Amino acid sequence: MSRFLAVLFVGLGLAVCCTSVATAQDAGADDLITDRPDFTESGVVVPKGSVQIEGGFTWDTSPGDIKTFAGPEALIRWGLHRMVELRVGLPDYANVSNHNSVSGLGDSSLGTKIELGPLGEVWDLAGIVTLSLPTGEDGFSSEEIDPTLIIVTGRSLDETWSMGAQLVLESATSGGDRDFFWGGTVVVSRPLGSEAATGAFLELAAVVPEKGTESIVLHHGYTHLLKEALQLDVHGGVGLTNAAPDLFIGAGVSFRP
Repeated sequence: MSRFLAVLFVGLGLAVCCTSVATAQDAGADDLITDRPDFTESGVVVPKGSVQIEGGFTWDTSPGDIKTFAGPEALIRWGLHRMVELRVGLPDYANVSNHNSVSGLGDSSLGTKIELGPLGEVWDLAGIVTLSLPTGEDGFSSEEIDPTLIIVTGRSLDETWSMGAQLVLESATSGGDRDFFWGGTVVVSRPLGSEAATGAFLELAAVVPEKGTESIVLHHGYTHLLKEALQLDVHGGVGLTNAAPDLFIGAGVSFRP
């Protein structure tokens, strides 16, 4: 089943990629637009020929007094085409503690983002296909290839406010069993101050498993553009359901070398 899903998702990604390359238009400005710290991905790719690196850490506490610290959340994005980027996710090092403490490296990932829009005159639209690769250590790896498909859109509401949303379909393996998940996010954001170097966002995110209880979180954070290609962020959130973390906080950096 896992091989079939991997072939299906890769085939879908290649088909969309080929269609986008054949019909692509110039992407426009080279502004630093990141896929962090909110969960909602951006609807645009990085400029052709450029490399963008995003990373950070997250600490959370979950029901049962389970505490997790993970990083570096490293995502390397490379502009392959004016509407296509390649994405490499490096393994996170995670420490999980309760009565005992265990730590190890998780899985890596490989994917692509393809601009499918704009939709009409105002909506950005993109598709992201990612494969989680079983490169992690025992206890921190799913030990299977796990695919994810994301459809993301966004737009400006006025001169200050903007919004984004995405639909996520995922197949994940745990303990040898494969489960299917779907979820989504909605985020609103705006700059703070006249210089627009600092921004804030508020986001609602949900993950619904095929079996079990949904995880819903409320997420808030800030970004600050130190210079044209260097952005810092801080963020945090609270769980609204029993399956979600009680509390999580994090920080990160995004830049182009």
